[in-house]
Amino acid sequence: TNSGTPLVQSTYCHAEVGYVDLNVKNTGVITDFFINSFKAFIIANFKPMVEERMCNMIKKVVDRDMNNILSTMPLQIRINENSIDVIGETFGVPRMRQLSRFGNVNTKNITLLNFVHHLRQRNLILDYRLIRDPIIAYGAIDMLTSGEISW
Repeated sequence: TNSGTPLVQSTYCHAEVGYVDLNVKNTGVITDFFINSFKAFIIANFKPMVEERMCNMIKKVVDRDMNNILSTMPLQIRINENSIDVIGETFGVPRMRQLSRFGNVNTKNITLLNFVHHLRQRNLILDYRLIRDPIIAYGAIDMLTSGEISW
């Protein structure tokens, strides 16, 4: 969609109903005769109607219900939360401990540790909105996302 959320759309549906039989009992001789005479006609008209209704229900679930669920999917995530240490894991840096009760002393040196610690202090947001429709091929999905990190 324009907002970057994924959107699914059904393009084709085929449902097939197997064997169908019609049994009506205790309706009387005349009614049984008419029903049995037109049984093949009734079944032949009933099966396509059921198949069409099944496809309509499936399309409704895919086109409406699934898209309602997908529209609630978050498009941004904080990447420096305590539970997710993407920055530290990426650089292989453990969490920085305070060196004294007054905080980190002499952190003016620009080192990887200080750089990572500084990033951890910011509210980093990863935006992964879709930029274009994904390309779905056999066994793979190719998606172009924003991938923008902001603070």
